[in-house]
Amino acid sequence: MPGSGFKFTTVQFIAVALVVSGIDCGFLSVRLKFACDSLIACYYTLLYSHVVTPRSRQVIIGACDTPTEPPDRRMSRHVLRGFDGLRLTQLRIARGIGASELARVAGVSDNAIRNWEKGRVLPQIDKLASVMKILESSLDEVIIVPSDQRLLSDLRVLNGLTQPALAAATGIPTSTLAGIERGHRPLPAATCAKLADALGTPEQTVREAYARTISMPPRPMS
Repeated sequence: MPGSGFKFTTVQFIAVALVVSGIDCGFLSVRLKFACDSLIACYYTLLYSHVVTPRSRQVIIGACDTPTEPPDRRMSRHVLRGFDGLRLTQLRIARGIGASELARVAGVSDNAIRNWEKGRVLPQIDKLASVMKILESSLDEVIIVPSDQRLLSDLRVLNGLTQPALAAATGIPTSTLAGIERGHRPLPAATCAKLADALGTPEQTVREAYARTISMPPRPMS
């Protein structure tokens, strides 16, 4: 920049231009190994030129920070209908097991157990199945879905199975099983028989659960 007394390399100039535009170029500082003092010099040069915004200031300074652990995410992609975190807490306390000890034995983090119990995050069914085995309790003690309201996915969940696990047990492609569980694919008689056998439930129960699935109202767009 004229009069600034600071010379940019081509790569640094592009990086700073991206920052000022509001684009996080932290990956450039890592992959191309920009020196922190150069970035800070860029920052002050731009600052005195009155072109650094609060957004770009955070990005430039943040590029020189020591990487930290990712923030704790409070959202979960997993849908687990009827899960009752309070009931899980009650069962754990009744067994006289602390949250940290339960987490250690089950092979999950302390935060996972606490977040499940507080309802912040829904557990993955296979991990929850491991926890319930340690508590010597069945899944239907913490997954409360009345039998006459259970969908096809509920039958799988109450057996502690993920979609890939059930698909492998039945020889059905996971994508096909996912489509059936969402009511987007038909349920052939042969497939119904395989599912009933793998889930240890009568075929009629599977058919009824599937009927409830396809009669569900439209889901909102995600």
